[in-house]
Amino acid sequence: MKDFTDIILLVILGAAVLGTVASVILRDIIGVKKGVNSKERFRVLEILKEVIPAGEKYVPIYAYQEIRHKRPCEYYALGITDDKLYIVPLQIKKKEISYKNGFVITRGSIGKIVCGKPGGSTQFVWLYDKEQKEIIRFVAEKNNTKISRTFPVNITQTEEYHAFLEKLEEWRTDFPQKTNT
Repeated sequence: MKDFTDIILLVILGAAVLGTVASVILRDIIGVKKGVNSKERFRVLEILKEVIPAGEKYVPIYAYQEIRHKRPCEYYALGITDDKLYIVPLQIKKKEISYKNGFVITRGSIGKIVCGKPGGSTQFVWLYDKEQKEIIRFVAEKNNTKISRTFPVNITQTEEYHAFLEKLEEWRTDFPQKTNT
């Protein structure tokens, strides 16, 4: 009788684990589909249009910086051109996205760019000035899905993500060594 009870408990535990995994995967799939035309995505694009001078060609992207022991993350709308990176800090409260004054980093002011390994749907980026002091670090992802209060948006940016990585790689050619971490 004890063996039968153990089997039932294992089946119930297995079903619970399987159900949890399936719900997380399903939520992620739904979030990616919602993110293609989400109001959050359009709001980030709108903010960049308000901040970046008219006529300037740029690649827009949403990014975030996860800081240990600090919640929520810091969120950014980024616009990269041939010579400038516009960085606009975002404030995300409930369903509203607003922004603070941004700043611009010029390509010539960068001393080093460190990126994660190429490929994949996530890119870690660290920018340093000429004195090797960190200017900013951020994470850009192809698919940002609403997981929790820490990750509050559904933004799918496949084309922008690849265009941003291409432009960033152009910037990296300014440096003799390419450092992958």
